[in-house]
Amino acid sequence: MKLKNIGRYEIIGELGRGGMGVVLKGKDPAIGRVVAIKILKLLGSNSEVDTSFVERFYQEARIVGKLTHPNITMIHDVGDDQGNHYIVMEYLEGVNLEHFIAHNKSGNLEDKIRILIQIAKTLHYAHSMKIVHRDIKPANIMLMKDLQVKIMDFGIGKMMCLEEFSLQTQAGHVVGTPAYMSPEQLCGKEVDGQTDIYSMGVLGVELLTGEKLYKKSPPYQLDGELPESLCAIMLKSVEKNKEKRFLTACEFADALEIYLEESEKKITGKQTEQTAPGRDLVAFLKKNYRFFWDFSDADISKIFKITKKEVYRRGELVFKEGTVGSKMYIIISGSVKVTKLINNQIAELNTLGPGDCFGEMSLIGNSILRFATVSAKSDSVLLAINEAILRNSEPCLCVKLYKNLSAIMCEKLKKTDLKVNTLNAELENLRKQQAP
Repeated sequence: MKLKNIGRYEIIGELGRGGMGVVLKGKDPAIGRVVAIKILKLLGSNSEVDTSFVERFYQEARIVGKLTHPNITMIHDVGDDQGNHYIVMEYLEGVNLEHFIAHNKSGNLEDKIRILIQIAKTLHYAHSMKIVHRDIKPANIMLMKDLQVKIMDFGIGKMMCLEEFSLQTQAGHVVGTPAYMSPEQLCGKEVDGQTDIYSMGVLGVELLTGEKLYKKSPPYQLDGELPESLCAIMLKSVEKNKEKRFLTACEFADALEIYLEESEKKITGKQTEQTAPGRDLVAFLKKNYRFFWDFSDADISKIFKITKKEVYRRGELVFKEGTVGSKMYIIISGSVKVTKLINNQIAELNTLGPGDCFGEMSLIGNSILRFATVSAKSDSVLLAINEAILRNSEPCLCVKLYKNLSAIMCEKLKKTDLKVNTLNAELENLRKQQAP
């Protein structure tokens, strides 16, 4: 008999089946939200096996509950309805990367690299939270319509160096998907973030070439020839000796960012001649933006020198609200409009012109969502400052920018804290006045 409800959730239909159970499309009637519901499929009558399976099932909820990142699938609820164990997750409209690879073997190379950069940055965040996914593969990456990724299925994920979870991998016990597993994972050895780097490298080769790594090594061919510099990056990620791989997923992302930046400079229409900033522009930046106040003219000229200019035609999107970015922008010419979706209506918040900056918070961290949508109001030329390029090319200037932005954020937090304390005091006084 088909389920009509589980817990308080209404069942709409089936989304898919896997080794651990079935995923259904549902609705939370309390708030009208469409959700995805993963229901556990028990193995059989062996209570010890079932107990272990249930523990592994709920481990995903405990792990993801510790992660707050826009590129990781969010979990809303967990429960047990008459023996049906379930996890309620955000409903995603898109395709998994396995489907994307099968149908986009000759797709845009730059877009594929941007997908890999997102995955690497998201894994870096998870690793910084002491969590290893251990099952990175195309089927566990959801790709949305705007090419934003969502990493799913932390069911066999593991906390590093913490004893918080009772379910740990025993020596010699192998979990994961063999085609994407690192050599140390296949041998049942203790794993860390570098095993995810290896898995992502295997996934990346498949995404870029359309073929699995074990069928094609080295992966030089892709509609002619995969650039050797890109090939070198991918081969480093899948080194059998983990000491030769990228040390962190952030390093992997940086290498891809640098390659992409150099590649995009060659694309007609997205690059204008590099020129030094005029004195008026430098003075405007230092006067109007506190994160540039202590930069010398030479400092700003260095930033201009290493940063490419991007041309946007009227109406063209710069970035979308709710997405993650790694660039801040300075308007060289033209104008952009800033809009935000409020109550399902697009509201125009501001118009920015030459010398104005936007998107600077993306330099602070890779888990900060864009607050608004920005598009070109007229034909515009923007200086796009890439955090990874600045950090690797001019680390001292990057530190200075970080420091200034952090000081501004701290000041805003202090003001917010003061307002909260004032409100708490007012509420306390109100309670005292109303007390009998």
